[in-house]
Amino acid sequence: MRMNPWDRTGDPDEGTKELNRQHGVLPIAEYSAWVKNRIQHHGNGQLVIALLGLGGEVGELFEHYKKNRDRGRPIDKAAIRLELGDILFYLTAIAEHEGIALQEVARANIDKLIARDGVNNERYKERQ
Repeated sequence: MRMNPWDRTGDPDEGTKELNRQHGVLPIAEYSAWVKNRIQHHGNGQLVIALLGLGGEVGELFEHYKKNRDRGRPIDKAAIRLELGDILFYLTAIAEHEGIALQEVARANIDKLIARDGVNNERYKERQ
C-alpha cells in the first residue's frame, strides 16, 4: 500500500520508501533533518541568515529568468534546479527555526488555496 500524500502524518509505508530509494527521491522530512543539522551552528542568528539567504536566492532565480529572456536564450533547467534547491534550503531553515514541518506547510497551503479559490478538484477529493 502506498502512502497517501495528503495524509497528515506524512509517514510513508515500506513500499513507498523502497520506491523512493529506487528513484533517488529524498523524503522531505529527511531533508529537513539534514538542513536543521547543518544550520545549528548559526545559533540565534539562524533566522536572520535564512531570511537574507532566501531573499538573495529568489533574486538569483529572478536574475536567471530576466537575463535569459532579455537575451532570447532558453531557460537552463539545471541552473533553475540549483536555484530552487537553494531556495528550498533557506525555506526549510526558516520552517525548522519555527518548528513547522514542511509537510504541514504544504498541507496548509493546499487547504488555503482550495478555501480561497473554491477549487473543485476531484483528484484532491479522492485523496482525502
